[in-house]
Amino acid sequence: MIKHLHLVLNKTQGAFTWTITNFLIRLRIAKKEIQKYLKMFPFSTIPYSFLTVLTLSLILVTFFMVWFYFSFLDGLPSVSQLSSPNIAMSTQIFDRSGILLYKIYAQKNRIPVKLDELPKYVPQATIAVEAR
Repeated sequence: MIKHLHLVLNKTQGAFTWTITNFLIRLRIAKKEIQKYLKMFPFSTIPYSFLTVLTLSLILVTFFMVWFYFSFLDGLPSVSQLSSPNIAMSTQIFDRSGILLYKIYAQKNRIPVKLDELPKYVPQATIAVEAR
């Protein structure tokens, strides 16, 4: 390809060489005119600076969101774990007649109690303590 182009240039040096030179001169003039135009209107660089600020802002927000997730939200339990808590309860062993024989527990003696089974003053005392 390059050899073929070189042969064509050697055969037709006159008009073709002048056309290339004329094109290069016009290209330089156009480049200078564009540079003058940009100097006259400095606000024409605003889209570039806006895009730069926008890109940096998006990168910064993405970095902050990833940092926030791994710093605070990573160790939180899921919603399904919150709806069905797995709390260690005490094991109670009863005889046939319903008398409690043994309580077996590891660290804490926990027995689930319904809210209706509590005395009235327990919820009232909780509300009074929280109101302080």
